[in-house]
Amino acid sequence: MLGFAILAGGRWRPRRSDLAGILAAGALVIGLHNVLWFVGQQYITSAVATVVIAAVSILAAGFSRLAVLGLVGLGLGFLGTAVVAEPNPETLTASRAVGVGLVFASAVALALGTVLV
Repeated sequence: MLGFAILAGGRWRPRRSDLAGILAAGALVIGLHNVLWFVGQQYITSAVATVVIAAVSILAAGFSRLAVLGLVGLGLGFLGTAVVAEPNPETLTASRAVGVGLVFASAVALALGTVLV
């Protein structure tokens, strides 16, 4: 990609105004998201992690400006995620709660990084 940009005569060095987006993408989308995702999956199954990480699109919408109807839709999205996850007292052990929390924090980092970029 860099080679193509140079050959095409395009701008290949980032501008000062691009640095915030580059840092947000690197720190949140690549760094924090992946660390929390991989550590969290040690405590829960991949199926549960997939349901939790699916909240990224809901969270990304939540980080943008929403009208009242949008907030209602956001709440329904979280409710739907909770229904699919089927929480019950037998499956909510301490280690599982830690894993779900870490993967949810991963989803927050990914959504926030995506919105900031």
